[in-house]
Amino acid sequence: MSINEVKVPTTRFRNIERILHALKAKELPRKEIAEKAGLSKSLVSTTLPFMRSLSLITTSDYRLVRLTNEGNYLAHALSQGDLKPVRPLIETIVSQSPVLTYALQIISSNPNVSSLDIGKALANKFGWEWDSKATYRNVGKASIDILAGLELIPRLWMKRHRMRSLRSPRTGTLRPTAPIDMLLNILDRLDHKEYREFFLSNDNDKMRLRTNDRARSLIDLRLVDVLDNGLVRLTDRGNEIKLERRAGNDSAVSKLLSEVLLNDPNCREIIGLLVSLGISVGYLEVGATLMEYNGAVWGIATSKVYGSRFLGWLKMANIAVPNSKYGKYRIIYKPNGLQERTPDLPQERQMQRLETDEAMPLVEALQEFILKAGEVLLRKNGNWLEDKTAVESIRSASRSIVEKAPKDGPYSRMVSSISRLIDEGMSTGVLGYVHQAVLVAYDMVGELQMTKEIRNAGVAQR
Repeated sequence: MSINEVKVPTTRFRNIERILHALKAKELPRKEIAEKAGLSKSLVSTTLPFMRSLSLITTSDYRLVRLTNEGNYLAHALSQGDLKPVRPLIETIVSQSPVLTYALQIISSNPNVSSLDIGKALANKFGWEWDSKATYRNVGKASIDILAGLELIPRLWMKRHRMRSLRSPRTGTLRPTAPIDMLLNILDRLDHKEYREFFLSNDNDKMRLRTNDRARSLIDLRLVDVLDNGLVRLTDRGNEIKLERRAGNDSAVSKLLSEVLLNDPNCREIIGLLVSLGISVGYLEVGATLMEYNGAVWGIATSKVYGSRFLGWLKMANIAVPNSKYGKYRIIYKPNGLQERTPDLPQERQMQRLETDEAMPLVEALQEFILKAGEVLLRKNGNWLEDKTAVESIRSASRSIVEKAPKDGPYSRMVSSISRLIDEGMSTGVLGYVHQAVLVAYDMVGELQMTKEIRNAGVAQR
């Protein structure tokens, strides 16, 4: 088999199993396979080629898909729930795929290998190259899942592998993976015993939460622990919050959550960055600060989601209190003390600490950038990078903002975010990054113009 004929595993074993069961009775076209297996047409289309590479299916002259003898034997063994009698057959099936064979060798030689490392090793072996780490990780996960489904590696290994990255809170990075209400609801369902996974019960159904996704924040905040055996256990602090919430003591819940956030090094540093801005913040500023802290560039939707969630955490902990009717909040706690309030400055001075001669040029540069970038956004042109004049005007306006902004002032981080968003938009061609940069710039203009000095100088918002 040549390298070009090697099929990339991108599906999960459960999809293969469903298709095998759907084809046990008779041969079917792809559309009926999707209906009978309960899968989407696109998922069936991506799964069938890999199954064909394993010699589990074949296609007739009439484009009907049917099981081979190997596929029939495997489907029967899966329906019986016992794969031991067909273990030699399974080894023969896996030998048809150089990818699964090599992945099994990697796992056998290093049981602690991650899905990302497996994906990278497979790509290096077969000459593949992808733009995103997520693709390498997904290929590794698919290989692991198929091998576990065929019982060539223990099923428990898959669960341990999935939990390995969650055994300790992360340092230097924080992504709020769930709203505070959801996190509290999960805590309410946990007791002082070990659980195999998180779950959240709704009125009509039960929604399982992936431990590496929404419930990740419970581990980052040290409200739950992940044990060496991959099981989940509630911490003492998490139990305190749960009991106070059940008792309806909202003030105690807020106080405990405040201590949790301010004792966490990641949250404490992010709160310090928000305080250093010297302005009232909304989800936009919080999202930009989180993006800068994580050293990442997110799209508009991602930044909004993370900013809204983290701001929700701060509001529940009474660390952020409303400062206006426009969704702005004031950070009233400093990170170096649980009860240390910021000075009660007048509204104008609290919102802006730049002098007039510093603020006015920055406002003018921001307005010029909004004007130039807005012209491109209004066109909604998919090939906007081809307009060299517009691109250069945006770059020039962005450089002007950097030049006129104080290097270490309260707005330096937001200006840095604008520059990074513009650079990312120029390199990827995604206009959404420019849109988000305009939102940050527009918000800065509004904050700057709230000072009495700027208003008296007659600088009006365009």
